[in-house]
Amino acid sequence: MSKKAFPRGEGSRIQSLVFDKQYYDVSHAKRKARAMGMKADKVDVETNTIRVRQNDPSQYKTFRMKQLTPTIQAVIGIKHPDPARGGAPKKSKPAAKSHK
Repeated sequence: MSKKAFPRGEGSRIQSLVFDKQYYDVSHAKRKARAMGMKADKVDVETNTIRVRQNDPSQYKTFRMKQLTPTIQAVIGIKHPDPARGGAPKKSKPAAKSHK
């Protein structure tokens, strides 16, 4: 199975870190996230995982999972282009100079 890459020219960001609950409890996952230089304020506990959110998922238009270690994954997202949804407005290209 081939992996689909993100479109070129669009910056990706870590939206969440996902820790395997067999190896981490909430306090250990938060400590590990902080040790990785990430935030550890918002935590979602699921059946098999502990998700440490970095940003609101509504700010992103698409996601991919990336295995960081055997027990930690990152949810990587492409920011939504709509400023109302947390994205940055598209940069306009400067007008071309006319040569007379």
